[in-house]
Amino acid sequence: MASDLAAKILISWIDQKFPGTEPLLTTSMKSVGEAMAIGRCFEESMQKALRSMETGLSGFDPVAIPGLTGGPGDRDVLRAALARPTPDRILVAAEALRRGMSVADVHAACKIDPWFLERVLGIVEAERTVVEGGLPADAGGMARLKRMGFSDARLATLAGQDEAAVAEQRRALGIKPVFKRIDTCAAEFPSSTPYMYSTYESDGFAPAECES
Repeated sequence: MASDLAAKILISWIDQKFPGTEPLLTTSMKSVGEAMAIGRCFEESMQKALRSMETGLSGFDPVAIPGLTGGPGDRDVLRAALARPTPDRILVAAEALRRGMSVADVHAACKIDPWFLERVLGIVEAERTVVEGGLPADAGGMARLKRMGFSDARLATLAGQDEAAVAEQRRALGIKPVFKRIDTCAAEFPSSTPYMYSTYESDGFAPAECES
């Protein structure tokens, strides 16, 4: 489907598998795998991929950046951190956007394409609305967050609630996932082993089509 989008990110095992190795990505292989996550948009795919790395992430969790003091020198600290090609640089980019850096400034520091940074900024701005205003009480608002790939666990952290309570509220609003099918043979011949992935396609009002 044209609306399916897969996000791939490298899983770095530098700390777990190679203690003492400098956590910088170079032309040398320093990871033992990758994650592929499928969703209806980049935001959903990316947040799924982050959660799948088995490093404890629930999405774009905040990342500690040494040297930040809350003062005027923080911009230089962020630029220096963004310039380092570390495995978690996408999280550093999100943190820089949270702290007020523009997409143009982040791009200049790390060279990640602005299109991707704009999507990350959208996630960061959605996080801020939950932190400041809590979870949406309407089905449309909750569906929008779920379509962006927010897990119940991440929403619970942002809203200061329990994950089970968030899941209960979501189900009460009628927001449930459906499964979509990807033809692994590109329609050349019938496929008996399609990919299936869960997604929150519904807008909270019209029921979504489940292809399982």
